[in-house]
Amino acid sequence: MQLPQNRIYQYLDTNGDGTGTTNAIANYTGGTEFLIAPGAAYTYGLYRMLVTIKDASGGSADEYGNLGSALTTGIKLAVIDSSDNELLDLTAGIPIKTNSEWGSCCYDLSKKHGAKAMSYS
Repeated sequence: MQLPQNRIYQYLDTNGDGTGTTNAIANYTGGTEFLIAPGAAYTYGLYRMLVTIKDASGGSADEYGNLGSALTTGIKLAVIDSSDNELLDLTAGIPIKTNSEWGSCCYDLSKKHGAKAMSYS
């Protein structure tokens, strides 16, 4: 059993240590990594990732967020080691381009209609 004091609750961010940008609301066409990276003395066991997408129209399956269309390049989820070697491609070579495609990586979906947000885990 893992003790509560040994658990981490941290947003993915652009620095990997909780100090970078956590809200991915910009245009990342050129690519930007959002990550969590343990210090040299630590190893993290990540068991769950929660994703929240805000959409003013209520979450159309064939678009991403409130863009009115799918993403062009998409989102790749991967496990990368400290030398930038890809250990595991969590999207199996198929990037996430629409709201509904998060379902291929998550087992739970919750639509928050009042807030117009979707939460995947």
